[in-house]
Amino acid sequence: MKLYHYTSKAAFRRILSSGIKYGEVPVNAAITLDYPWLTSSPVFIDQKWADEDPHKTEVKLHVDIPGIDDCLNKWPELAKELLLTPLQYSAINCDCDPSHWYVYLGIIPAEWVTHVTYRKGSKYLIEG
Repeated sequence: MKLYHYTSKAAFRRILSSGIKYGEVPVNAAITLDYPWLTSSPVFIDQKWADEDPHKTEVKLHVDIPGIDDCLNKWPELAKELLLTPLQYSAINCDCDPSHWYVYLGIIPAEWVTHVTYRKGSKYLIEG
């Protein structure tokens, strides 16, 4: 499955050596799970969650999750399993379409990153 992970230039350097292993999945005021988020949307404008910190979308990683992987969870279903209240769910989604979101309950190996695109302004122009 082809998905995308948005990150900062600084975090990208770590990802190259150790994979994608950090993220913030807030469960409640006291608990935040440390798992990476992915999206099926390649469109920068859909990443409204990053409006407060645009550095988190400096780099778009194209990630290929091979086969069926039990660690890959669609966000709406995982949120139900975590027993989030409608208010918590709405706050986390920050006016975005959560149907594009996934959470990977593990470390995504660097080898699964198939392509890297760098953002310049509001467009991803420089590919590597």
